Amino acid sequence: MGFEIRGSILVGYDSESGVTDVEIPEGVTEINDFAVSDDDYVIRSVIIPESVLKIGRFAFANCRGLKSIRLPKNVKKVGRNAFSGCCSLEEILVDGDNAFYASVDGVLLTKDMKSIVMFPGGKSGDYVAPESVSRVCRRAFGRCVNLVSVTLPGRIESIEFDAFNRCRSLESVDMPNGVEKIEGYVFSDCKKLSRVTGITDDIEMSDTAFNNCPGMADADGFLIRNGVLQEYFGDRETVSIPEGTKEIRRYAFQLHGEIKTVIIPASVEKIGGGAFNGCAGLADPEGFVTVRGVLYSYHGDGGAIAIPGTVEEISDAVFEDRDYVESVVVPESVKRIAAGAFAECGGLKEVTFLSDDLALDEFRNAYFEEETVCFRAREGSTAQRYAQERGIRFVKI
Repeated sequence: MGFEIRGSILVGYDSESGVTDVEIPEGVTEINDFAVSDDDYVIRSVIIPESVLKIGRFAFANCRGLKSIRLPKNVKKVGRNAFSGCCSLEEILVDGDNAFYASVDGVLLTKDMKSIVMFPGGKSGDYVAPESVSRVCRRAFGRCVNLVSVTLPGRIESIEFDAFNRCRSLESVDMPNGVEKIEGYVFSDCKKLSRVTGITDDIEMSDTAFNNCPGMADADGFLIRNGVLQEYFGDRETVSIPEGTKEIRRYAFQLHGEIKTVIIPASVEKIGGGAFNGCAGLADPEGFVTVRGVLYSYHGDGGAIAIPGTVEEISDAVFEDRDYVESVVVPESVKRIAAGAFAECGGLKEVTFLSDDLALDEFRNAYFEEETVCFRAREGSTAQRYAQERGIRFVKI
Protein backbone atom coordinates (compact mmCIF):
# COMPACT_ATOMS: atom_id res chain seq x y z
CA MET A 1 0.00 0.00 0.00
CA GLY A 2 2.91 2.34 -0.46
CA PHE A 3 4.44 2.10 3.02
CA GLU A 4 8.17 2.54 3.50
CA ILE A 5 9.14 1.03 6.86
CA ARG A 6 12.65 0.75 8.23
CA GLY A 7 12.84 -1.46 11.29
CA SER A 8 9.79 -0.31 13.20
CA ILE A 9 9.78 3.28 11.87
CA LEU A 10 7.37 4.44 9.19
CA VAL A 11 9.52 6.78 7.13
CA GLY A 12 7.21 7.32 4.18
CA TYR A 13 3.86 6.64 2.57
CA ASP A 14 2.84 7.40 -1.01
CA SER A 15 -0.88 7.81 -1.45
CA GLU A 16 -2.45 5.62 -4.11
CA SER A 17 -5.28 6.52 -6.41
CA GLY A 18 -8.60 5.32 -4.99
CA VAL A 19 -7.13 4.35 -1.59
CA THR A 20 -8.88 6.68 0.84
CA ASP A 21 -8.53 4.71 4.09
CA VAL A 22 -4.99 4.11 5.31
CA GLU A 23 -4.22 1.56 8.02
CA ILE A 24 -0.67 1.78 9.33
CA PRO A 25 0.69 -1.74 9.97
CA GLU A 26 0.82 -3.12 13.52
CA GLY A 27 4.36 -3.17 14.86
CA VAL A 28 5.24 0.36 13.74
CA THR A 29 6.47 2.23 16.83
CA GLU A 30 7.26 5.59 15.28
CA ILE A 31 5.82 7.70 12.46
CA ASN A 32 8.74 9.71 11.18
CA ASP A 33 8.85 13.45 10.42
CA PHE A 34 7.03 14.22 7.14
CA ALA A 35 6.20 10.50 6.72
CA VAL A 36 2.69 10.86 5.30
CA SER A 37 1.75 13.67 2.94
CA ASP A 38 -1.16 14.03 0.55
CA ASP A 39 -1.75 17.18 -1.48
CA ASP A 40 -4.51 15.61 -3.58
CA TYR A 41 -7.26 15.07 -0.99
CA VAL A 42 -7.03 11.29 -1.44
CA ILE A 43 -6.64 10.18 2.20
CA ARG A 44 -9.87 10.42 4.20
CA SER A 45 -8.96 8.40 7.29
CA VAL A 46 -5.88 6.96 8.99
CA ILE A 47 -5.84 4.14 11.53
CA ILE A 48 -2.86 4.32 13.87
CA PRO A 49 -2.04 1.00 15.61
CA GLU A 50 -1.51 0.71 19.37
CA SER A 51 2.15 -0.11 18.81
CA VAL A 52 2.89 3.54 17.87
CA LEU A 53 4.71 5.48 20.58
CA LYS A 54 5.76 8.61 18.72
CA ILE A 55 4.38 10.79 15.92
CA GLY A 56 7.00 13.08 14.36
CA ARG A 57 6.93 16.68 13.19
CA PHE A 58 4.76 17.31 10.14
CA ALA A 59 4.04 13.56 10.12
CA PHE A 60 0.68 14.03 8.38
CA ALA A 61 1.33 17.47 6.88
CA ASN A 62 -0.99 18.51 4.07
CA CYS A 63 -3.29 15.48 4.28
CA ARG A 64 -5.99 17.86 3.15
CA GLY A 65 -8.82 15.36 2.89
CA LEU A 66 -8.27 13.89 6.37
CA LYS A 67 -11.33 14.61 8.52
CA SER A 68 -10.67 12.74 11.76
CA ILE A 69 -7.83 10.92 13.46
CA ARG A 70 -7.55 8.92 16.68
CA LEU A 71 -4.41 8.60 18.78
CA PRO A 72 -4.05 5.20 20.46
CA LYS A 73 -3.30 4.73 24.14
CA ASN A 74 0.46 4.24 23.85
CA VAL A 75 1.38 7.46 22.02
CA LYS A 76 3.78 9.43 24.22
CA LYS A 77 4.88 12.18 21.85
CA VAL A 78 3.14 14.17 19.13
CA GLY A 79 5.61 16.35 17.24
CA ARG A 80 5.10 19.98 16.35
CA ASN A 81 2.88 20.56 13.31
CA ALA A 82 2.07 16.86 13.06
CA PHE A 83 -1.21 17.77 11.32
CA SER A 84 -0.18 21.06 9.72
CA GLY A 85 -2.10 21.83 6.54
CA CYS A 86 -4.83 19.27 7.29
CA CYS A 87 -7.47 21.80 6.33
CA SER A 88 -10.40 19.33 6.53
CA LEU A 89 -9.45 17.88 9.91
CA GLU A 90 -12.36 18.45 12.29
CA GLU A 91 -11.30 16.39 15.29
CA ILE A 92 -8.29 14.80 16.94
CA LEU A 93 -9.51 11.98 19.18
CA VAL A 94 -7.48 10.25 21.90
CA ASP A 95 -7.90 6.85 23.53
CA GLY A 96 -9.16 7.39 27.08
CA ASP A 97 -6.35 5.26 28.50
CA ASN A 98 -3.62 7.43 27.01
CA ALA A 99 -1.46 8.77 29.87
CA PHE A 100 -0.08 11.77 27.99
CA TYR A 101 -2.86 13.30 25.91
CA ALA A 102 -6.58 14.01 26.05
CA SER A 103 -9.22 15.26 23.61
CA VAL A 104 -11.98 17.72 24.45
CA ASP A 105 -14.40 18.70 21.69
CA GLY A 106 -11.93 17.29 19.19
CA VAL A 107 -9.05 19.50 20.39
CA LEU A 108 -5.78 17.87 21.47
CA LEU A 109 -4.64 18.75 25.00
CA THR A 110 -2.11 17.38 27.46
CA LYS A 111 -3.49 14.83 29.88
CA ASP A 112 -3.50 17.31 32.78
CA MET A 113 -5.69 19.58 30.62
CA LYS A 114 -3.31 22.52 31.12
CA SER A 115 -1.93 22.86 27.59
CA ILE A 116 -3.61 23.16 24.20
CA VAL A 117 -1.38 21.10 21.91
CA MET A 118 -3.24 21.25 18.62
CA PHE A 119 -6.50 22.61 17.26
CA PRO A 120 -7.86 20.78 14.18
CA GLY A 121 -7.30 22.79 11.02
CA GLY A 122 -10.80 22.21 9.67
CA LYS A 123 -12.69 23.09 12.85
CA SER A 124 -14.60 26.35 12.46
CA GLY A 125 -16.45 29.02 14.40
CA ASP A 126 -15.92 29.98 18.04
CA TYR A 127 -13.83 28.05 20.55
CA VAL A 128 -13.96 28.18 24.35
CA ALA A 129 -11.09 26.35 26.03
CA PRO A 130 -11.43 24.45 29.32
CA GLU A 131 -10.79 26.62 32.39
CA SER A 132 -7.86 24.40 33.33
CA VAL A 133 -5.83 25.58 30.31
CA SER A 134 -2.83 27.76 31.22
CA ARG A 135 -0.64 27.32 28.14
CA VAL A 136 -1.10 27.48 24.38
CA CYS A 137 1.63 25.45 22.70
CA ARG A 138 3.73 26.48 19.74
CA ARG A 139 1.62 26.70 16.56
CA ALA A 140 -1.34 25.10 18.34
CA PHE A 141 -3.86 27.08 16.24
CA GLY A 142 -1.56 27.77 13.28
CA ARG A 143 -3.37 28.09 9.93
CA CYS A 144 -6.79 27.30 11.36
CA VAL A 145 -8.39 29.40 8.64
CA ASN A 146 -12.03 28.94 9.73
CA LEU A 147 -11.55 29.87 13.38
CA VAL A 148 -13.43 33.08 14.26
CA SER A 149 -12.95 33.61 17.99
CA VAL A 150 -11.14 32.04 20.94
CA THR A 151 -11.85 32.39 24.65
CA LEU A 152 -9.23 31.27 27.16
CA PRO A 153 -11.08 31.50 30.47
CA GLY A 154 -8.26 30.33 32.77
CA ARG A 155 -5.21 32.30 33.88
CA ILE A 156 -2.83 31.93 30.92
CA GLU A 157 0.86 31.61 31.75
CA SER A 158 2.15 31.58 28.19
CA ILE A 159 1.15 31.66 24.55
CA GLU A 160 4.04 30.23 22.58
CA PHE A 161 5.67 31.14 19.29
CA ASP A 162 3.37 31.24 16.22
CA ALA A 163 0.42 29.93 18.25
CA PHE A 164 -2.25 31.63 16.07
CA ASN A 165 -0.15 32.21 12.96
CA ARG A 166 -2.19 32.75 9.76
CA CYS A 167 -5.61 32.31 11.31
CA ARG A 168 -7.03 34.48 8.57
CA SER A 169 -10.64 34.51 9.88
CA LEU A 170 -9.77 35.10 13.53
CA GLU A 171 -11.42 38.26 14.85
CA SER A 172 -10.96 38.11 18.62
CA VAL A 173 -9.09 36.38 21.44
CA ASP A 174 -10.46 36.91 24.94
CA MET A 175 -8.49 36.13 28.10
CA PRO A 176 -10.65 37.41 30.97
CA ASN A 177 -8.13 36.33 33.61
CA GLY A 178 -5.13 37.72 31.77
CA VAL A 179 -1.91 36.35 30.34
CA GLU A 180 1.66 36.44 31.64
CA LYS A 181 3.73 35.88 28.49
CA ILE A 182 3.21 36.15 24.73
CA GLU A 183 6.05 34.97 22.50
CA GLY A 184 7.07 36.03 18.99
CA TYR A 185 4.73 36.03 15.99
CA VAL A 186 1.87 34.61 18.06
CA PHE A 187 -0.80 36.41 16.01
CA SER A 188 1.27 36.92 12.87
CA ASP A 189 -0.80 37.36 9.68
CA CYS A 190 -4.14 37.29 11.52
CA LYS A 191 -5.39 40.06 9.26
CA LYS A 192 -8.95 40.21 10.65
CA LEU A 193 -7.89 40.24 14.29
CA SER A 194 -9.17 43.41 15.96
CA ARG A 195 -9.54 42.53 19.65
CA VAL A 196 -7.32 40.77 22.16
CA THR A 197 -8.29 41.17 25.81
CA GLY A 198 -6.27 40.33 28.91
CA ILE A 199 -3.07 42.07 27.81
CA THR A 200 -1.67 44.52 30.38
CA ASP A 201 1.38 46.76 30.21
CA ASP A 202 3.39 44.63 32.63
CA ILE A 203 3.31 41.31 30.75
CA GLU A 204 6.26 39.85 28.89
CA MET A 205 5.38 40.26 25.23
CA SER A 206 7.38 40.06 22.01
CA ASP A 207 7.35 43.07 19.71
CA THR A 208 6.52 40.71 16.84
CA ALA A 209 3.39 39.27 18.46
CA PHE A 210 1.04 41.23 16.18
CA ASN A 211 3.17 41.14 13.04
CA ASN A 212 1.01 41.97 10.00
CA CYS A 213 -2.19 42.44 12.03
CA PRO A 214 -3.68 45.63 10.54
CA GLY A 215 -6.84 45.30 12.61
CA MET A 216 -4.85 45.93 15.78
CA ALA A 217 -3.58 49.33 14.61
CA ASP A 218 -5.05 52.68 15.65
CA ALA A 219 -7.04 54.99 13.36
CA ASP A 220 -3.83 56.44 11.89
CA GLY A 221 -2.38 53.04 11.10
CA PHE A 222 0.11 52.84 13.98
CA LEU A 223 0.48 49.69 16.04
CA ILE A 224 2.17 50.93 19.21
CA ARG A 225 2.64 49.11 22.50
CA ASN A 226 4.54 50.35 25.54
CA GLY A 227 6.11 53.12 23.49
CA VAL A 228 7.31 50.79 20.73
CA LEU A 229 6.02 51.41 17.21
CA GLN A 230 5.75 47.83 16.05
CA GLU A 231 4.29 48.32 12.58
CA TYR A 232 2.66 50.93 10.37
CA PHE A 233 -0.42 50.11 8.28
CA GLY A 234 -1.39 53.56 7.00
CA ASP A 235 -1.10 54.95 3.48
CA ARG A 236 -0.30 58.63 3.94
CA GLU A 237 2.46 60.50 2.13
CA THR A 238 3.32 62.48 5.28
CA VAL A 239 3.63 60.40 8.42
CA SER A 240 3.95 61.99 11.84
CA ILE A 241 4.98 59.44 14.45
CA PRO A 242 3.10 60.07 17.74
CA GLU A 243 4.90 61.99 20.45
CA GLY A 244 5.97 59.70 23.29
CA THR A 245 7.04 56.88 20.99
CA LYS A 246 10.38 55.59 22.29
CA GLU A 247 11.33 53.03 19.69
CA ILE A 248 10.63 52.14 16.06
CA ARG A 249 10.86 48.40 15.58
CA ARG A 250 12.75 46.61 12.82
CA TYR A 251 11.02 46.82 9.43
CA ALA A 252 8.17 48.91 10.89
CA PHE A 253 7.73 50.96 7.68
CA GLN A 254 9.12 48.43 5.21
CA LEU A 255 7.91 48.79 1.59
CA HIS A 256 5.75 51.85 2.28
CA GLY A 257 6.86 53.51 -0.94
CA GLU A 258 4.07 56.09 -0.69
CA ILE A 259 5.70 57.87 2.25
CA LYS A 260 7.46 61.08 1.17
CA THR A 261 7.95 62.69 4.58
CA VAL A 262 8.33 61.14 8.00
CA ILE A 263 8.35 63.26 11.16
CA ILE A 264 10.12 61.55 14.05
CA PRO A 265 9.63 63.06 17.52
CA ALA A 266 12.53 63.67 19.90
CA SER A 267 11.13 60.95 22.17
CA VAL A 268 12.32 58.24 19.75
CA GLU A 269 15.57 56.85 21.14
CA LYS A 270 16.01 53.78 18.94
CA ILE A 271 15.23 52.83 15.33
CA GLY A 272 15.51 49.17 14.40
CA GLY A 273 17.40 47.75 11.45
CA GLY A 274 15.55 47.90 8.15
CA ALA A 275 12.87 50.19 9.60
CA PHE A 276 12.59 52.16 6.32
CA ASN A 277 13.63 49.49 3.83
CA GLY A 278 11.87 49.94 0.50
CA CYS A 279 10.55 53.43 1.32
CA ALA A 280 11.43 54.80 -2.10
CA GLY A 281 9.46 58.01 -1.55
CA LEU A 282 11.96 59.05 1.13
CA ALA A 283 14.96 58.77 -1.19
CA ASP A 284 17.18 61.75 -1.98
CA PRO A 285 18.03 62.62 -5.63
CA GLU A 286 20.75 59.94 -5.65
CA GLY A 287 18.34 57.26 -4.40
CA PHE A 288 19.53 57.02 -0.78
CA VAL A 289 17.04 56.73 2.10
CA THR A 290 18.85 58.07 5.16
CA VAL A 291 17.31 58.71 8.57
CA ARG A 292 19.34 60.03 11.50
CA GLY A 293 22.62 59.05 9.90
CA VAL A 294 21.55 55.50 9.04
CA LEU A 295 21.26 54.36 5.41
CA TYR A 296 18.10 52.23 5.22
CA SER A 297 17.51 51.73 1.51
CA TYR A 298 18.86 52.44 -1.97
CA HIS A 299 16.73 53.25 -5.03
CA GLY A 300 19.22 54.87 -7.40
CA ASP A 301 20.37 53.94 -10.88
CA GLY A 302 23.22 51.71 -9.72
CA GLY A 303 26.54 51.41 -11.51
CA ALA A 304 29.29 53.12 -9.51
CA ILE A 305 27.88 54.73 -6.38
CA ALA A 306 29.33 56.68 -3.45
CA ILE A 307 27.48 56.58 -0.15
CA PRO A 308 27.02 60.09 1.33
CA GLY A 309 29.54 61.21 3.92
CA THR A 310 26.75 61.88 6.41
CA VAL A 311 26.02 58.15 6.75
CA GLU A 312 27.29 56.53 9.97
CA GLU A 313 25.69 53.12 9.57
CA ILE A 314 24.47 50.91 6.72
CA SER A 315 21.34 49.08 7.88
CA ASP A 316 20.00 45.62 7.09
CA ALA A 317 19.66 44.53 3.46
CA VAL A 318 20.18 48.00 1.95
CA PHE A 319 21.68 46.69 -1.32
CA GLU A 320 20.09 43.23 -1.23
CA ASP A 321 19.28 41.96 -4.74
CA ARG A 322 20.55 45.21 -6.32
CA ASP A 323 22.37 43.40 -9.14
CA TYR A 324 22.78 46.67 -11.01
CA VAL A 325 25.15 48.08 -8.36
CA GLU A 326 28.68 47.50 -9.67
CA SER A 327 30.88 49.40 -7.21
CA VAL A 328 30.40 51.13 -3.88
CA VAL A 329 32.51 53.66 -2.00
CA VAL A 330 31.88 53.45 1.75
CA PRO A 331 32.88 56.77 3.39
CA GLU A 332 35.03 57.15 6.47
CA SER A 333 31.95 58.22 8.45
CA VAL A 334 30.51 54.67 8.32
CA LYS A 335 31.38 52.63 11.43
CA ARG A 336 28.92 49.76 11.13
CA ILE A 337 27.53 47.58 8.31
CA ALA A 338 24.56 45.46 9.41
CA ALA A 339 23.22 42.03 8.49
CA GLY A 340 22.68 41.28 4.81
CA ALA A 341 23.55 44.80 3.67
CA PHE A 342 25.05 43.42 0.43
CA ALA A 343 23.23 40.08 0.26
CA GLU A 344 22.64 38.66 -3.23
CA CYS A 345 24.23 41.74 -4.79
CA GLY A 346 25.51 39.66 -7.68
CA GLY A 347 26.70 42.50 -9.91
CA LEU A 348 28.95 44.01 -7.25
CA LYS A 349 32.58 43.96 -8.39
CA GLU A 350 34.34 46.38 -6.06
CA VAL A 351 33.86 47.98 -2.64
CA THR A 352 36.14 50.74 -1.41
CA PHE A 353 36.27 51.28 2.35
CA LEU A 354 37.58 54.64 3.54
CA SER A 355 37.01 53.72 7.18
CA ASP A 356 39.74 51.70 8.89
CA ASP A 357 37.67 50.52 11.84
CA LEU A 358 34.27 49.04 11.04
CA ALA A 359 32.38 46.96 13.63
CA LEU A 360 33.77 43.57 12.62
CA ASP A 361 31.08 41.30 14.10
CA GLU A 362 28.29 43.00 12.16
CA PHE A 363 30.56 43.30 9.12
CA ARG A 364 30.79 39.49 8.96
CA ASN A 365 27.03 39.35 8.40
CA ALA A 366 27.02 41.69 5.40
CA TYR A 367 27.09 38.74 2.91
CA PHE A 368 29.30 39.93 0.06
CA GLU A 369 29.56 37.79 -3.10
CA GLU A 370 33.03 36.63 -2.11
CA GLU A 371 34.01 35.02 -5.42
CA THR A 372 33.45 38.10 -7.55
CA VAL A 373 33.96 41.13 -5.29
CA CYS A 374 37.22 43.00 -4.63
CA PHE A 375 37.88 45.05 -1.49
CA ARG A 376 39.88 48.27 -1.61
CA ALA A 377 41.02 49.69 1.73
CA ARG A 378 44.05 50.73 3.73
CA GLU A 379 46.43 48.17 5.12
CA GLY A 380 45.58 47.07 8.66
CA SER A 381 41.91 47.99 8.26
CA THR A 382 38.90 45.92 9.26
CA ALA A 383 38.15 45.41 5.58
CA GLN A 384 41.59 43.88 4.99
CA ARG A 385 41.18 41.48 7.92
CA TYR A 386 37.76 40.45 6.68
CA ALA A 387 39.07 39.90 3.15
CA GLN A 388 41.91 37.72 4.45
CA GLU A 389 39.48 35.65 6.54
CA ARG A 390 37.14 35.03 3.61
CA GLY A 391 39.58 34.78 0.74
CA ILE A 392 38.34 37.96 -0.90
CA ARG A 393 40.65 39.73 -3.33
CA PHE A 394 42.15 42.81 -1.64
CA VAL A 395 43.80 45.90 -3.09
CA LYS A 396 45.60 48.40 -0.85
CA ILE A 397 44.80 52.09 -1.25
